Amino acid sequence: MQLPDVPNPLHMAVVVGINRYPGLTDLRSARQDAQRFAEWLVAVDGGGLHPDNVRKVEATGDEAPLDDPFNARPMKVHIDHAIQELEQRAAIVVRQRPDLWKQTRIYVYLAGHGFLPFGGRGALLTAEATANLPGANIEVERYVERLRAATEFHEIVVFMDCCRDFAITVPAGEPTWHLKQGVRKPVKTLVGFAATAGDPAFAVVRRKDSGESRGWFTASLLRALRGDAADPETGLISAVQLAPFLECDLVARSRPGMRQIPEMIGTMTDPIVFGRRSRSEFPVRFHRADVGVELLILDGNLETAGRVKGPDPTVELHLPQARYQLVAQDGRSGSVFTVNGATDVSC
Repeated sequence: MQLPDVPNPLHMAVVVGINRYPGLTDLRSARQDAQRFAEWLVAVDGGGLHPDNVRKVEATGDEAPLDDPFNARPMKVHIDHAIQELEQRAAIVVRQRPDLWKQTRIYVYLAGHGFLPFGGRGALLTAEATANLPGANIEVERYVERLRAATEFHEIVVFMDCCRDFAITVPAGEPTWHLKQGVRKPVKTLVGFAATAGDPAFAVVRRKDSGESRGWFTASLLRALRGDAADPETGLISAVQLAPFLECDLVARSRPGMRQIPEMIGTMTDPIVFGRRSRSEFPVRFHRADVGVELLILDGNLETAGRVKGPDPTVELHLPQARYQLVAQDGRSGSVFTVNGATDVSC
């Protein structure tokens, strides 16, 4: 059997981001956040997946005319089909090579409207959901248990960038495929919720000119997975490092009336490992013309990589090799610079 030439050939993923809800209210950031997570999945220095193993479930575009919820995408059945398809793909591989089972992993990324149903931990409302049909949903705990029972994957990772407002009268959405009871194996799981039970999840407009928005949770999650959550001694990025990093990062994003604390549930004694930070950091000296102006350093994902501030005309920071842009707090754009080694920037 020839496996794809990528770091993690037996890792698979279903990625869902829903902005359009004709029966509810539309969102702004879910589709874009899903795309960013998908990009991390297939990056060689990210998730290391082969693109053929990633199912980006089609979602109705932001500009598409739409008035009937049953014409919106994705519906619950489309997501179920994508998950089942990958489960079957993993089963075929492991049937031929049982020794490869411990290399298998499935990611399920969900972004859109969410809630906390009766008897569940958190659910994504699918695009056909309405106020009178909230049962069109993916309840995370039930899906994880169905995947765990089948034991086609050694590791199950779910990230859910959705609100978790209580809705105790709404039924939890069950998987629509048949229950399969596999051979008992030690399956590892990790479920990351954007907010604690009963709380909302927030997004922020990053670029007013284009209306681009980003979910707080996904922005912090990608920072963590790209290395910011790495253990300072070992460089390891695992479930153990993700939980405290996400909590601290999201609390730091909080503002009056908008406080968000994530919740991570899963195997922590033998945690799922996402990678190891290997990026070198280099000294960057910022020579400032006006020490009264604080500057943000934005990376290629428009995430804050650092701040140039304080009374000194020259500020030195250490940054990973990458391309950056300086932006003043009032939104004015400054110079663009690339770090490939020790760098001097006039600003």
